[in-house]
Amino acid sequence: TDAYDATHPYRLGKIAERHPDARILMIHLGGVGFHDLSIPAIETMQAHPNIMGIGSAIRHINLLHALKTLGADRIAFGSDAPFNLIHVEVAAYQAMMHDEFTQAEQNQIMYGNIARFLKLES
Repeated sequence: TDAYDATHPYRLGKIAERHPDARILMIHLGGVGFHDLSIPAIETMQAHPNIMGIGSAIRHINLLHALKTLGADRIAFGSDAPFNLIHVEVAAYQAMMHDEFTQAEQNQIMYGNIARFLKLES
């Protein structure tokens, strides 16, 4: 099971610090099923550019704050499927990003960032 003390974003920050050349994905932007950990997740990602966030299982208002704070190039779309419906999450992201980000930034968030992270770009 998920344990708060074992999955806190600051722990991932320690790993990122020890391995600055490692590319790391922070799923759920820091946690799920406990108190909101979006602020520690943002702080950790600000300190460690080798961490890419996945915006799944996080309240959309907190996800929007993370996107505005970190920028559109640091967080990738996440649906948390099969626990959430992908088409519903896509619609939620589109609504959240509307009038907040350019189309190019939205494309980054929805697929460009994860493609870059996984080196799928041509």
